[in-house]
Amino acid sequence: MFQQRTRRSIDQPTAFTLVELLVVLFILLMLATIALPTVKRLLSDQKASRAARNAALFIDAARNRAIAENRYVGVRLERLGTNPYGQAASIRLRQLVGIPPYTGDSTDAVATLQGTPITTAVFQANDCPLLALSSRLLNNESGSGVPDTSDDHLAPIRVGDLLELPGGRSTPITAITDNFGVTDPAPPTEVTVTFDLNEPNASGNDTFPGTVRDPRITTGDPVKFRIHRRPVPSSSTTLSLPRGVAIDLNYSGIGVAGNQFSPDTAGGFTAGDVDVVFDPNGSVISTTTNVSTGAMGFPVGKIYLCLGDSSGVMAAGDNLFQNSGRTVANIRSLDSIWIVINPASGQVVVAPFATASTAPTAPADPRDASWGPALTQARSLANASATLDSEP
Repeated sequence: MFQQRTRRSIDQPTAFTLVELLVVLFILLMLATIALPTVKRLLSDQKASRAARNAALFIDAARNRAIAENRYVGVRLERLGTNPYGQAASIRLRQLVGIPPYTGDSTDAVATLQGTPITTAVFQANDCPLLALSSRLLNNESGSGVPDTSDDHLAPIRVGDLLELPGGRSTPITAITDNFGVTDPAPPTEVTVTFDLNEPNASGNDTFPGTVRDPRITTGDPVKFRIHRRPVPSSSTTLSLPRGVAIDLNYSGIGVAGNQFSPDTAGGFTAGDVDVVFDPNGSVISTTTNVSTGAMGFPVGKIYLCLGDSSGVMAAGDNLFQNSGRTVANIRSLDSIWIVINPASGQVVVAPFATASTAPTAPADPRDASWGPALTQARSLANASATLDSEP
């Protein structure tokens, strides 16, 4: 009897003791504590990479739409707000949809070219009432000699819109005036549009002479025209960046050392949104060159957009080059990503950051010229065509 009981007790499985379970749980807790920062960083990096690729695909979709529909289509980087922090960040992109070009309200509407070289075109107000209305809105005054710019955005045709002359050449409009004074109650009879047929390059030189492509056209000739008005924002085609990620406009701009999209803190202006417009060939025809006035122009270099952590976006007056404590500026973080647009081809790629070691002498003012070396260093890999993927 005794031997049978002993055998039965030996055959029963043994259980873990409470001490053994606590030891195992303690080991697992220690391993999780060690691995959590690494896993958290990997997830954060993946979120930024996915956001950059999605933004690049969104911009590329606008380019493809411009080609497919044979019209101007763009992308708008909306600023987060008007406060110092909001002016430096963008977390939403909106597609700009092209509208039909304006050729006048009369079948006889023409532009009479003037200047040697040609720099202006004169339109009859009766044939082009939209131009006459635009001139009135753009040139009115709020007081004696004080321009009223509060209603400039209501003008159907504005500075920065594109004037297409014979030969398919489009050039940004630089001014719209008429032959009546600002206080004259009578409507104008002629409207003059000023433009520059020269196209500047990165060195500041002009790449085209001041003539239209058709050599038979000279000063004084009436020609047919088309005015391509800037695309309007789409209410449905938008892209919102994930939480914790933003496009840092402090370090975004045109050219390897440019940050024209940064707020003008020294001038006290409220920065506007940034527009990038593609033409039917897929190239960038114009982009915002002055965020304080909303002026559009031809980009003289690649367009660089800095995508980084929301916590790395510095407000006006902060040290935009800081790399101490828990807050690191996006230009000093190698986790930031460049979204690069080639204006000649319209191609969009995402590229890694390089180390920026040259500190600017005015770290709180992004418009200071001393930022050039730091931006050039941070964009060195992107400028060398290094990409995170073979595809955007």
